[in-house]
Amino acid sequence: MITLDGGKNLQHELERGDNPGYWMEQTMQALGSLHRAGVAHGRPALRDITCNEAHTVCFLDLEEYVDNPTPAVMARDFLILLNEFFRAPKVDPQAIGQAICNWRDLAPDSAWLCALKLHKRFHWVRHIARLILRFKDNEESKRIIQTIAALDPYQQGK
Repeated sequence: MITLDGGKNLQHELERGDNPGYWMEQTMQALGSLHRAGVAHGRPALRDITCNEAHTVCFLDLEEYVDNPTPAVMARDFLILLNEFFRAPKVDPQAIGQAICNWRDLAPDSAWLCALKLHKRFHWVRHIARLILRFKDNEESKRIIQTIAALDPYQQGK
């Protein structure tokens, strides 16, 4: 199959440090729009997202996409992508906060509420990740802690 050139790989752009906050915000906005349209990506990985000079974000590899997804599936997309953002070498907390708001403002309210429920249900996982880091330094445990911490301020109106 041949497709149009969607632009540069987002993972490479974030690793380069060329305006990562802007691209995180645009990517979450695009994901929110996708969810508002009734479609879930299924597994939004940075390697499967492109960005171009026209400031357009394009999701690739939709082999796990879900048509008419439940709020839980949309929340899963959101949490996976949020976790992926912490692969970037430099993550601006303000940009992450704006990216979260961009998705929240466009995605169905039920998906946002489900994301908060999942956050609350799994917040204890950060303790396991911290324990693992005491014995072995690994990036996944660090990203888990960062992802959970990014959502902490949104619990109970904080």
